[in-house]
Amino acid sequence: FPWWWFLAPTAAVLALRVSVGHSEFKVSNEAHLLALILASCAVLIAAAEGWHNAQALSYCALLLVLAGAAGWPPRDSRTKTSMASKAAGAQSSVV
Repeated sequence: FPWWWFLAPTAAVLALRVSVGHSEFKVSNEAHLLALILASCAVLIAAAEGWHNAQALSYCALLLVLAGAAGWPPRDSRTKTSMASKAAGAQSSVV
C-alpha cells in the first residue's frame, strides 16, 4: 500500500479545508460521493487485510482523513432555503 503517495494530496486538501473555514467551504454533490466511496473503500480494505497489516491500516486511515476533508460537512437543505429566501427578500426590497 503506497500510502505515502497520497500523503501530500491529503495534506493539501486538509490544509485548504482548515484555512477556508467552515461557513465558506462549499461541498458539492460530487465531493460527497467521493467521500462516501473513499470511506467505504477504507472499511472494505481494513476488513479484507485484517488488523495485523499496519500499512493497510495506515492507508485506510489516510483514506478516511481524505474523505472527511473532501466531503464534510454534509449539505444542509435549510442553508439553501435560507439563502434563497434572503436573496428573494433582498430583491423584493429593492423593487
